[in-house]
Amino acid sequence: MSGVVLPTPQQVFSYQPLVQKQLVIKKPIVKIIPYIPPEVIRIILFYLRNDKKTLAACALVNQTFNLHVTPILYHTVSFSFPYTFTLFAKATISESQRSRMIQHLDLSGFSTMGLQKSDSAIQKVVTPQILINILRSCTMLEAFSVSETLESSVTFDVLKVLVFECKNIKALDFCGLSSKQFCSALASLAEAMGQVKLVRRFNDEENDDDDETRISFQKIKTPVLPHLQRLSLHKCPIIPEYSTILTLLAHSPNLTHLDLGGCSISDSTLDFLATET
Repeated sequence: MSGVVLPTPQQVFSYQPLVQKQLVIKKPIVKIIPYIPPEVIRIILFYLRNDKKTLAACALVNQTFNLHVTPILYHTVSFSFPYTFTLFAKATISESQRSRMIQHLDLSGFSTMGLQKSDSAIQKVVTPQILINILRSCTMLEAFSVSETLESSVTFDVLKVLVFECKNIKALDFCGLSSKQFCSALASLAEAMGQVKLVRRFNDEENDDDDETRISFQKIKTPVLPHLQRLSLHKCPIIPEYSTILTLLAHSPNLTHLDLGGCSISDSTLDFLATET
């Protein structure tokens, strides 16, 4: 018959029936991740406390890393420019959970050099009320430092919140604040704390050639700053010695670090440090 193609003998013998293949389901290979104790993670991340960029990247790894990184990242908060400070002020007021993690508010590097901003413009950015709101939201604050650029914002109300409301404060750094406004605010604070009383005694002994006046100090019954350990009044030359400096020292009986470089002090302050602290 024409038009019909028959298979060859080789094709007939090579024919094999179809065998149904069994489906093999491959199980996913589960990689066993080694368990790292949380305390080890915390120690490792603590060594990165000065590298903010790396800490911010570690906070995005997973929930465990974020849990350990966030307190380290917010432990010390420092600002150098007004823009970042404004963002921080808005975030601090709206969110209180992270503000409680802040233990050191560092404004010592705050500067406006090269930004072409006047002092009046800075006073609008960093106002005393904004500082008060930040200090009240940072309930666990232990250290506060400020630069001379912001000394106009450090008013009596700000100092009063620092001293009477920040119960955990351990370090105060007012280095370079030498304006009359800050001096007046600090003097008002000393008066509100309770100034130390001085008793002047004249030497009336006939056989004693020492005619110098001796000063004794009346001890403070309830110090206002028993938790303060560090105080810096470096380069604050116009702060009164008897009414302000001695009052601050009398209310800080547990000081371990004191910087009075550039201040106008006499032997009375040295005698007070030697006998009353």
